[in-house]
Amino acid sequence: MAQNLIKKEEEKYSYSLEKPQYKNSYETPLQETYEQISSRPRFSYQPDTDPLYRKYKSDYIKQGQLAMKDSAGQASALTGGYGSSYAQNVGQQQYDAYLEKLGDIVPELYQLAYSRYSDEGDRLERQYERLQKLRDEEYRRYTDELDRYEDEQQLAYEREKEAQAYREKQAEQEYSRKQQEAATLAKYGDFSGYAAIYGEATAKSMKEYWIASNPDAAYNLGLVDAGRYFALTGKYAPGQAPAAPAGNSSSRSSSYYPGTAPDGRGAREVQRELRNMGYNIAVDGAWGPKSQSAWDKAYGGGNSASLPKLGNDANYLVRV
Repeated sequence: MAQNLIKKEEEKYSYSLEKPQYKNSYETPLQETYEQISSRPRFSYQPDTDPLYRKYKSDYIKQGQLAMKDSAGQASALTGGYGSSYAQNVGQQQYDAYLEKLGDIVPELYQLAYSRYSDEGDRLERQYERLQKLRDEEYRRYTDELDRYEDEQQLAYEREKEAQAYREKQAEQEYSRKQQEAATLAKYGDFSGYAAIYGEATAKSMKEYWIASNPDAAYNLGLVDAGRYFALTGKYAPGQAPAAPAGNSSSRSSSYYPGTAPDGRGAREVQRELRNMGYNIAVDGAWGPKSQSAWDKAYGGGNSASLPKLGNDANYLVRV
């Protein structure tokens, strides 16, 4: 596993909108290699466990046995073919000589075994160091990607912040433009601009307030008729005053006066209301000077309770 990771080509990183994650690909092989290093036993050499020593031993024993037979045969021939202790001693000497050769080669085999042990240790340490470098490089690439990701996120945030500020400024300018257009239209009794901003119900209330505050302009623009004008002001509209009948002014017909009060209700209803309040007026349904005088005294020139209730901003906008 460790070797495969070492040989693997380095992964290429590229920025993406997803936050990079640290993989730590080399933690497991590093741990495995470390355990191999730390768990290695101390070097010791046992010839009988060394395959090379066993091979040499087998070869020398065979060669010694052959040499012993040859030497014993030669010695026997010299004695006339009869076995003797001399022949046996000669053969044993040849056999022992080969075993001595086996003992002489043990130091060399020891050194070979130690070299193999050292080489294996060196290999594991080199592997561990290479894995550490690969892990450090992987972590460096991760931190670089993380830095780039955070930089991109910050840049995107700044761009969105600027875009939001621009949109808000544009919306504010557009709202101000609509307010100005609506105010200009309202000077002529057209509250469609305010309807687009605040809605029809609010615009209607604003229009009523404007009419009540500017009855002359409202009449001239045709927004109210003569009867409504009289109800709002207590005066006849320009050019609408009736001619006085001949004779005493007290003989004027009540038909010359409107049938509505300034707040738009029927004259008879409001006259009864004023009379109940203690004003000495006739309840005849004709809104004349006495009714208007009682109205002015009762409501200060206008029934404020009947006027549209608007917020401060809206009231300001229609005071033109």
